[in-house]
Amino acid sequence: MVKAEIRNLDEIKRGLREFTKDVDRATDRALTETGRFVEAEAKKRCPIGPTKSAASGTDYHYDPKKAPGTLRASIIMLKGGHYVDVGVLRGPAMKYANIIHNERGTSWKKLGPGNVGGTARIGDKFLDRAYDENERTITDFFVRSTDKSVERFNKG
Repeated sequence: MVKAEIRNLDEIKRGLREFTKDVDRATDRALTETGRFVEAEAKKRCPIGPTKSAASGTDYHYDPKKAPGTLRASIIMLKGGHYVDVGVLRGPAMKYANIIHNERGTSWKKLGPGNVGGTARIGDKFLDRAYDENERTITDFFVRSTDKSVERFNKG
C-alpha cells in the first residue's frame, strides 16, 4: 500500500490561483501590445493617396474630396475579452479598404505617387503582412510576458 501526505494544500491552491491570474494579466497586456504593434505596422504598409503637389505632373487623378491618409487613419485596434482585432473595422473606408487590401491586379493595378516607400513595402495585403512579417516579434511579446509570471511563481 502506498500512502501520501500533502502539506500546505491551501497555500498551494492560493499560489496556483495567483499564478493563473498573473498569466491572465500578462497575456492581456501582450494582446494589447500586439494589437498596437500590428496597427502601427499596417499603417506603414498601407497605400495612401497623393497630395495635390505629389499628383501634379503625373497621370494620377487628384481628387480633393479624398484626403490623403484617410485609409491609414481608418486602421484601428479593438480589444475584447481575450482577443484583439486590427483593421478597418467600421466607417466609410471599409469598402475602399477591402478593394485596396484584397483586389490588387483586378480592380486596381498601380500605386499612386503618394506612396513613397519607407522600410516596409507599401501595397496590398497590408494588414496580413503587418502580422506575418513580424510574427517572431509578436511571439516574443507573449513569451516575455508569461516568462515573468513563471519566474514569480517559481520564486514562491
